[in-house]
Amino acid sequence: VYNGDAAANITLTYSGLVGSETLSTASSSATFSDKNVATGKTVTVNSITLGDGTIGGLASNYSVTTGQTTTANITVKSITVEGITISNKAYDGNTSAVVSGVSGVTFVGKVAGDNLEVVNSGITAAFNNKNVGDTKPITLSGITLSGDDARNYVVAASLATANITPKEVTLSASKVYDGSTSLAGDVTVATGIGSETLTYTGATSNDAHVATNAKYISAITLVDGSGGGVATNYKLPELNNGNAPVTITVKTLTPTISNTGVTKVYDGTTDSLFTPTYSFAGLVAGDSNATLTHTGKVYNNAHVVGANIITVSGLSISGISGTNGSQSTDYILDSSSKTVSAAITTKTLTPTVTNTEVT
Repeated sequence: VYNGDAAANITLTYSGLVGSETLSTASSSATFSDKNVATGKTVTVNSITLGDGTIGGLASNYSVTTGQTTTANITVKSITVEGITISNKAYDGNTSAVVSGVSGVTFVGKVAGDNLEVVNSGITAAFNNKNVGDTKPITLSGITLSGDDARNYVVAASLATANITPKEVTLSASKVYDGSTSLAGDVTVATGIGSETLTYTGATSNDAHVATNAKYISAITLVDGSGGGVATNYKLPELNNGNAPVTITVKTLTPTISNTGVTKVYDGTTDSLFTPTYSFAGLVAGDSNATLTHTGKVYNNAHVVGANIITVSGLSISGISGTNGSQSTDYILDSSSKTVSAAITTKTLTPTVTNTEVT
């Protein structure tokens, strides 16, 4: 294996010994043709010092020449690379990582004095998983070396670290007025990552009323959803009207005129003098009554025959009673007019006899 120099380790055997005598090698040296990796490289014996052997073999009885050659291989040395810079990223649902720099790297296992650099292209980087975390391990592959001694090395699996930070979700909420600041079931949480969804708990609005401007989600907790959506991979935006707007629309209120037996004595007009009372459908829990105003109350006919309905028109809400502090603008009437059954009764006439001549 490459070690940065040309020295070779050799094993020697000897021929030409007398009888069964043997010799040992006290020391020897040999060198490759150069230090670099290759197969079938020439190895030259530079020096041999004989040592006594067995069966009477004495080194002093023999001499040996040098310069013999053989062939051998120098194989690449495995190293790891440390210090490749990886960009931190916001959670994006995958393990991909981006190499941002290779300056200042160190080579673990490099021979001192060798010249190596990392080519800043073709490197593939991947986090160990897709989830948020600090100092997350990153596996690097495709690292290419350059420099005078690059051919003598191979890069083993190398690691780096970087952070995956939570991705900010997009929030909005919409509901029909219900008298409360609760947004349970009313919030849309958009992750922006594939099919990943999140749910939530504890969502509230900063205000409950329709007419209040710039309403926003004032509190919410993200919860794991479906499609691989994990709450810890996401974060809330700053909660304000720009980032987490709330829309509250008016609640429809349906009044019914509850008066019965409405009548008047024929007076030649369609005017009505009755005071309408109402019952209501659509009031939210905590609201008990509504006050309505109107601009007109007229019969459908001025005559006894044909008059059977009074229409109360120009209806509007002027107030709401209850414990919610509801405002008139929190509701809308289903109609601006309502009718009630009514009648016009005959007017009693008192005749006076005007004849004064009797025959």
